[in-house]
Amino acid sequence: MKACAASALSLALLPAMVWAGVQEPPSGAELYAAHCTRCHGTEVHVRPQRLVNTLAELRARIQQCELTAELGWFEEEVDAVVKYLNDAYYRFPEIK
Repeated sequence: MKACAASALSLALLPAMVWAGVQEPPSGAELYAAHCTRCHGTEVHVRPQRLVNTLAELRARIQQCELTAELGWFEEEVDAVVKYLNDAYYRFPEIK
């Protein structure tokens, strides 16, 4: 009975979700361009004495900047920016 009610509610909300324009979340590149470049350009990622030297340090730096800028990102958004920067500039091995 509860499963039927939940299914009916989901179906009832589906048109509202479509109407509301539910979209894919922004990519890491889009998030970076919209938020990170307000404080710095891409030169920080290619300077000889860069501050980030591991994937863990990159994640920590992104999290620190996100908190400082009060962006309210979800973990998936932090992940997207970390992946974008790692793919585009750092090329650190993935931690498994």
